[in-house]
Amino acid sequence: MSVIDYSKWDHLNVSSDGSDDNEWDTCGDDDEEESSDDVERETCVSPFSNQGMRQLPRETLQGSIGFDCVPLTVRDPKMPASKRRKKVGKPKFVKLHPLDNGKYLDPVFYMNPDDFVPLCNEDGVFCKWGIPEAENGMDLMNRQIAVQSLYWPRDTKPTPEVQFVRRLIEIKAKKLEVRDPQYLSLDFILKIRMNGNVPEIWRRFKVSGGVTLNTFQDKIVTPIMGWVRNYHAYYFTDRSDGAVFGPVKSDAIDMCWIYLNGWEFFDDTKVRLGQILQKKGDALNYIYDMGDKWDHEIVVEKVLSAEESNGSCEVIAGEMRCPPEDSNGLEGKGNDFYQDLLDELPPKKLWKGPNMKHLSSKLKIAFDVACTALNVKKYHKFDPYEFSVSDTQRALKTALNSTASTGSTGGGSKKFIHKIGGEPDCRKGAKSKPTSTPGEQCIRTSEYPCGFGPYMEEIQSLKRDQKPVALCSNCGSPNKLHMCSACHMVRYCGRECQKAHWKQTHKDECKKLAKQHKQVKRDIKASGK
Repeated sequence: MSVIDYSKWDHLNVSSDGSDDNEWDTCGDDDEEESSDDVERETCVSPFSNQGMRQLPRETLQGSIGFDCVPLTVRDPKMPASKRRKKVGKPKFVKLHPLDNGKYLDPVFYMNPDDFVPLCNEDGVFCKWGIPEAENGMDLMNRQIAVQSLYWPRDTKPTPEVQFVRRLIEIKAKKLEVRDPQYLSLDFILKIRMNGNVPEIWRRFKVSGGVTLNTFQDKIVTPIMGWVRNYHAYYFTDRSDGAVFGPVKSDAIDMCWIYLNGWEFFDDTKVRLGQILQKKGDALNYIYDMGDKWDHEIVVEKVLSAEESNGSCEVIAGEMRCPPEDSNGLEGKGNDFYQDLLDELPPKKLWKGPNMKHLSSKLKIAFDVACTALNVKKYHKFDPYEFSVSDTQRALKTALNSTASTGSTGGGSKKFIHKIGGEPDCRKGAKSKPTSTPGEQCIRTSEYPCGFGPYMEEIQSLKRDQKPVALCSNCGSPNKLHMCSACHMVRYCGRECQKAHWKQTHKDECKKLAKQHKQVKRDIKASGK
């Protein structure tokens, strides 16, 4: 991790007197006296707060932080607004920009992260590094507006929150280094389900513990659930301590919400499934799309023995299709609003498909709009009860026999481009063009024959996957991989998988991939990169 030079900020001092330079105003600049009704309103629970978060551990932080931990929205009605300020001590680890007075900065970030104890909710589950959510959503928004230009670019001038979390990442990395490595070679039976939805939307599948979390999401979880690869950001949370793992290089549009989702990710290309999950009952929380926040739980149902483990990835069972991308057809976003749609459905035993008679007008409209979603439109219908093990296994095989998505490892996720004037860029259908980076191509897809409408753009890799994130192109195993000696593009865990895959698809693809590999090598050599 790069070293940050904060020497120019070291002159910032915090005194114990009442000067404005070393205190922050938690209540704004209005000098008027608030009525008791105003005070009561201010102390109400914010709709943005995590009501399940334990408050007692937060109060115990007072001694270690060195200042009053009263929530920042609490006001003293006996004190004029201009005087109502909370004194704080100097941060013990993070460095504040000279123009950042710490206003609205959560007291937790004044601690030394080495002494930080994660906070859990009432169910004993940790989330988002165990850092309590903002007491007031507007305070968090106001802080972002006030200081975001001070800490830019993010890589070299991280915010205090990011500085704090980066230290937590270093601490977590050291803990993972000493985890038992035997689980990397064992297989797991996992169940993934969407939280809070009835009927339950779930899948049961087998996967190796040696798969990196990045590949696990891209080539396994996404296709078996029915989401779209290389489209949205995501993250996993270790429910034992709140550590957050995600695509640190993602350029997905919803990465703008990272400050509401843990501030900073532990690089998920550097963590393997078996380092986090090691026994029955261990669980990860999985959020797909940080805007819509599709909430999933992944639980270990069984850890297979070494004799039972072959590394392959297989779909075992499941029910219900996943919701439409971007919450198309719903009245809001995420699991709760999808539940509103599920509540309108007749029981499965009476279900005759999305075109059955006597459906409510609400459902008919929702189904029509859902058909515009990226994960639905190719099927021309949206059926919430639809699920097939064979179709899901086929989608999984397709993902395994492809290169890794570029959006989570270096930029290039799917984006919709809306042109303003000018000539058309892309007529109906898809076309590719080279990019400035050798070994990549830009795919543009439009549904408008004239070419003037919006189109979708995605960067796809023409290079083979790097070995640390690669899987067997036939079975999905990450173990003992060897390249095809002819095309040098795909990898296999053994002769049996190579022979099986040759008969299935690779016989028709090998020569084309060999030419592609040679061309990429020439392009890289010519570019000098």
